Amino acid sequence: MTEFTGTLDATPEAWEAAFGKASHASQAVSTTGLAELARDLVAGNQIVPFGPGIPIAPVLPEEDEPRRWDYPVGVNIPMAPRTYEPITFAVLRALARNYDIAQLAIQKRIDGIRRLTWAVRPKPVPGMTRAENKTRAARLEDEIAAVSGFFAMPDQEHEFPDWIGRYLYDVFTIDAAAIFLRPTLAGELYGLEIIDGATIRPIIDGYGRPPMPPQPAYAQVIKGSTREMLSRDQLIYAPYWGRSDSLYGHPPMEWVLLAVNRALRRQTLDLSLYTEGNMPVAFLKLAAEMPASQIKELKTFLDEIIAGNDVARSRVIPIPGGTGTGLERMNPEPTTAGEEFLMHITCAAIGVSPTELGFVQAGSGLGGKGFAELQHTSASERNAGLARHIGGKFDRIIAADPPYGLGQPELGLFWDNL
Repeated sequence: MTEFTGTLDATPEAWEAAFGKASHASQAVSTTGLAELARDLVAGNQIVPFGPGIPIAPVLPEEDEPRRWDYPVGVNIPMAPRTYEPITFAVLRALARNYDIAQLAIQKRIDGIRRLTWAVRPKPVPGMTRAENKTRAARLEDEIAAVSGFFAMPDQEHEFPDWIGRYLYDVFTIDAAAIFLRPTLAGELYGLEIIDGATIRPIIDGYGRPPMPPQPAYAQVIKGSTREMLSRDQLIYAPYWGRSDSLYGHPPMEWVLLAVNRALRRQTLDLSLYTEGNMPVAFLKLAAEMPASQIKELKTFLDEIIAGNDVARSRVIPIPGGTGTGLERMNPEPTTAGEEFLMHITCAAIGVSPTELGFVQAGSGLGGKGFAELQHTSASERNAGLARHIGGKFDRIIAADPPYGLGQPELGLFWDNL
């Protein structure tokens, strides 16, 4: 780096030489803009007092485009998907599968989309009259029937409700739903196969963007090895909760990671009271005059018959008591405000309310026609964004040319319930 030796009243040419040609070892940086900025900062041959200063010359040529994000160096090299993310796909799936509230909420959201009815229609054209729209729909009747038949069983194996359920499960658990556009030998689109998004590793170019076709933009990793390289034409991989600083999505389980972890640990603790704990369900106080030897023999006998036997363990265990003898209940079912909080925050992340899952707090006053209408409106608003996300992918497939589309740009998928 060449040191600037000019004076404060240097000419613009001197500024350009100091901050331009001599500011980079490669002599490749043109800094006309910096020279102009320097001139702007000079007033009466003096630097503006307490001014902003001259920016450091860029390390890349001025005409170069910005990177989309500050990706890690060598981000394309690691094999495992989500390598540079703090939470792996396996952890995200384990959290969703093992926490019952999360599983219920996810299935509720999936069922909300599966209940929607869809139809393939001509895309609206501004300025077209009703009569013209009717004539156009009649002209495209055969194409509409063909596209509707295709989406009735998108992968030629599962009907639409089953197919969309598989897609949405990856959206909510790992936010990495992937659709492989499987072609036929004749060069037509055969089906839309749901690929396990946890096996897909995005690839980027030097600007942080996925390369344009036919260059590969995704790699499928199987057993630690690259199985296939796919272009953007061949694979639809678009996280619903995308971020500008990552190649991967940001699923709800990552938002409430600590809360779900706490809930799982609480459930494990509660379960251990019935499996590994040493506190029985109840104690039976015996008369004080009962000899200790008899109590010990009774205890040994009970240990032998209840060890590993949940049925026997649920029965009464006698112990010495004396005055006030009788049955004393232990281990009441835990119901705490903490558990309710964990349930509420998990439901909020996934987009449902506990009442939609059947959890209504006693004395809350919830119910009636107004409450039911509010719940229905909230569900419709949540489903609208997700339905548009899915519809956008379908419209792309409908419009694209074979073998990675149906070649019908005039048609689109519409949701009747929204």
